Amino acid sequence: MPKNPTKGRLLVVTCVTLVVFTSVTLRRLLAQTANATTRVVVDRFNDVFNQHDPDALALLLSEDTVFEDTSPAPDGRRIEGKAAVAAF
Repeated sequence: MPKNPTKGRLLVVTCVTLVVFTSVTLRRLLAQTANATTRVVVDRFNDVFNQHDPDALALLLSEDTVFEDTSPAPDGRRIEGKAAVAAF
C-alpha cells in the first residue's frame, strides 16, 4: 500500500489536466493556422485575379476547378478544369 495515496491521485489529476489543456490549446492553434492560411490563399487569389495574371492564377487552382460564368444570357456557361479556367 502506498504511503500517501493522495499524492498519486494528485499526480494523475495533474497529468490529465495537462493533457486536456495541451489538446485544447493545440486544436485552437491549428484552427488559427488553418484560418490564416485560408485567408492568405484567398487574398492571393483575389490579387492575381484582379491583375489578370492567368499563370499566377493557375498556381492557385486545383484540377477539378469549376467556374460558373454568367454569360451568355440567359443561363451562362460552365467552365471546368484548371487549364480551361486559367485560359478563360
